[in-house]
Amino acid sequence: MLDLNSFYQHSLEEDAAWTKSASEHIFFGDLHIPLTAKMLKRALNVKLPRARVFHVTNPKYLNDMVKMQGKRKSLSAATRMHHEIVTGGINVRGGMVFELEADVLVSAPNDIMSRPDKTGRRWLEWFMLNHHSLKDGERIKAEIEQYGIKLKRELLYKYNPDTGRTGPFPLYKVNAEWSKLDPRNTKSALQKRIPFAVADRIPGLKGRGGEEPTFRETKKILQYMIKDYIDAMEKVVAKYSTQIGKMFFAHAQTGDKKVGDGWDELVVNNYRIKQVLLHEYTIKRGFSRKDEDLQQEGFDELLEKLDNLGIDYEVFDSAGDISREITMRSNLDFL
Repeated sequence: MLDLNSFYQHSLEEDAAWTKSASEHIFFGDLHIPLTAKMLKRALNVKLPRARVFHVTNPKYLNDMVKMQGKRKSLSAATRMHHEIVTGGINVRGGMVFELEADVLVSAPNDIMSRPDKTGRRWLEWFMLNHHSLKDGERIKAEIEQYGIKLKRELLYKYNPDTGRTGPFPLYKVNAEWSKLDPRNTKSALQKRIPFAVADRIPGLKGRGGEEPTFRETKKILQYMIKDYIDAMEKVVAKYSTQIGKMFFAHAQTGDKKVGDGWDELVVNNYRIKQVLLHEYTIKRGFSRKDEDLQQEGFDELLEKLDNLGIDYEVFDSAGDISREITMRSNLDFL
């Protein structure tokens, strides 16, 4: 018997390379917005739109896809998909396309490079967000970014008071200076001493202000920096809730989808599997490059497993047919 978990063993490495910790996201040289349903519902004060979307992966992730149904953990999906994406996948190998009914956290006509952290929370690089759904969208997007950088500057003052002693720190330098403050960096000011305001807030550090932190204390400070950063980004979303709501949801809510990059991107969660579209050739090649007996055995086992799970599926000879099927089914919601 073939083990489906052996399918594309190297995809484990691909997946791990794509997953970052939250701490890495907050110290990037631009704004990274955390995307969770709970935060968006709270900050935008809206019910998340629900849509028919498609997620491309391979048999190795079948169990994960089943377990994640109805959960808050998000994944990247699409409503348009070039045939090369159907077979090659996005970040991990393809061949298996899940048709889902899901809540939409953000949508765009292009690949917005959303990345998951190790908790399953996805992060959006602000500059990748499409602003064309807004009148004067470029100006509004820049205005929102400036507000986010101002909030990052407040965090900079909190965790490194020296930056604000001689007057307002220039906004154009904030991203770079905040990145340097990562307490894992040996040159970070937080490696030298604990700010008094930070020490007074964190249990176990009270009275340690001005002293050099231990390794365990820098980890604790980092945890609070992550929380403060996420809270700051929620303030950004809440302050510009109307504009950000339009940018996040406009693409999902229209049937006229002009797509770049070979696919669009919708970050979704709380999904239900409707059907699985299988590209037979790609799936079989995942089980063996040349041995046709192994290919057929693996493919038959996959179909049997889908049957046992009660998941409907359709097998296609052509990846192009799957691509066209995705477009057609996505348009059904707008007829």
